[in-house]
Amino acid sequence: MLWQNLVVALVVVVAFVHALRTLLPAGWRSRWSLLMLRLPLPAGARRWLQTNSSSSGCGGGCSGCGPATPVAPAVKPVAFYRRTKP
Repeated sequence: MLWQNLVVALVVVVAFVHALRTLLPAGWRSRWSLLMLRLPLPAGARRWLQTNSSSSGCGGGCSGCGPATPVAPAVKPVAFYRRTKP
């Protein structure tokens, strides 16, 4: 019975951490990942945390540091149709 409780507790903790990491804003998630990377963790956990830590970027949490070029909106002509009275 003790092993079952420990396995359930481990699953709950892992699910909580995954949900927390998924639902946090990008900036907080990046800072949390960087803080967790200071701990001695297994290689799989380190890889999982490094996927979203922007240690080489500006700290914004995005995956690219290229310039943000705004996309020009496509111009759509507006067509007016007269109603015909029956």
